[in-house]
This record gives sequence, structure tokens and C-alpha cells, in this order.
Amino acid sequence: MQGKHGHLSREQKQLALRLHAKGWRLVDIAREIGCSAPMVGLMVRTGRHMGAKPFGWIRGRGA
Repeated sequence: MQGKHGHLSREQKQLALRLHAKGWRLVDIAREIGCSAPMVGLMVRTGRHMGAKPFGWIRGRGA
């Protein structure tokens, strides 16, 4: 389910962030999007979700 070179697609990243915002456990998110729980943990904790925006994100002025 991961894209080239083991990277997650933009859609997978966005889904992971939405599920995390809803309170899903990292292991359940990982199973849903097809990757490891540590990968999901890094993404949601350290902001490693390039190309994805947190659920409810609104672009600020001047951004």
C-alpha cells in the first residue's frame, strides 16, 4: 500500500492524521493505512507528514 521506496502517499498521510485526530491508536492507524506503528508515531508526533495537512487545518494569512 505504500508508494515508491516505502513512502506513504499523500492520501495515506492525510488519512493517518484524520484518524489520529479522532483518537485512533497508532497501531490501528498503521494497520489501516498499511505501514508500521513507529512510522505513524513519527509522522504525527514530529510533523513528518509533508504534503498532508492536519484535519481541520486552515491556511493562515500570508502563508
